[in-house]
Amino acid sequence: MKKIIFTMLLSMFLGGVVYAQESCVDTKSEVEAFVTRFYSEVLDRSPDSAGLDNWVTALLNKSKSGADIAKGFIFSTEFTNRNIDNDKYLEILYKAFFNRAGDSGGLANWKAKMNDGKSKSVVLDGFLNSKEFENLCEKYTIKPNFNDVINFVTRFYQKVLNRNPDTAGLNNWVKHLTTGTKSGADIAKGFIFSTEFTNRGTNNDTFLDILYKSFFNRVGDTGGVSNWTNKMNNGISRTKILDGFLNSTEFENLCKAYGIKATDTSIDTSVVDKALLEEAKLVLEFNSIMGENTDPTNIETNLKLISSMSDYEGVTISWSSNDEETINPTTGIVTQPEDDNSRKSPIIAEPIDIILTAILSKNGQCVKKEINLTVVPKS
Repeated sequence: MKKIIFTMLLSMFLGGVVYAQESCVDTKSEVEAFVTRFYSEVLDRSPDSAGLDNWVTALLNKSKSGADIAKGFIFSTEFTNRNIDNDKYLEILYKAFFNRAGDSGGLANWKAKMNDGKSKSVVLDGFLNSKEFENLCEKYTIKPNFNDVINFVTRFYQKVLNRNPDTAGLNNWVKHLTTGTKSGADIAKGFIFSTEFTNRGTNNDTFLDILYKSFFNRVGDTGGVSNWTNKMNNGISRTKILDGFLNSTEFENLCKAYGIKATDTSIDTSVVDKALLEEAKLVLEFNSIMGENTDPTNIETNLKLISSMSDYEGVTISWSSNDEETINPTTGIVTQPEDDNSRKSPIIAEPIDIILTAILSKNGQCVKKEINLTVVPKS
């Protein structure tokens, strides 16, 4: 039965049915907070709505990285016109990029470099390429930079076209990969089928050598080269040979190493995770947590709040309560309401309706389930 439910849910997700998405993190709010802090720390003002919306949209659709946003503020006319000295510049960088005041050793190091002629731009790069800035971006669910994607595309220019990338071409391919409009295989085909590569007039041996180095990041092994060469000699087209490389585990692993989706045909694991979570949500009921209680409308004793489900590997569960004094979402301890007899007119305790929410998570995916309970007064 479990397998049938999961298969149905997965089919609905893959079939294009749209579900209301619930998220463990409000991504837009996190991104807005990230941009707002740059207005505050760099420009020393609150954001204007148009500017905030522009930056937030660029981060959400991944046309800009955290580093792009940071440069946009630091190189802006508004910031340049503040005409700050080196000490103030470093103070702003530490607060904006590291979320802390500068330590004495770090400040001394950067000041020495600036006094030796290093430009503010070079110093900025040092902050942007640091682990601290990367951690700050991750805190706000933002990609710090697109360096991995840039390196992925650059290697195709070098290994396939035998040259360094031109800026316009590089930016175009990087944009397609970061926004998800093209996969690693799409980029690879774009290079191999390009007029520039075709005009190189490579023979079969050179063609295979390029494929091995570009798609597998290694030279061809004797057996593999012999196999592909025989196929080409027997009339198999280069397009078919290319497909063999693109659909391989080695190319998939290469793409993963650069944080890139190899092909559009591979099933997105996030979709599978979502379907699994939806099934777990269906299965999770009051009897999973009831402890010694038997009726959700008559809660008298502590609940047994579970953090995982044995049949759903990798799914974790956390809890929240709309009344943490009555039901503690961390421990499951129930505090029943009591009559107050300390007054002249005693107050009779009433039952308390509680909404207990389970947050089921796996690999960044999240669904929520509410369980309605009523905690009754002490007898």
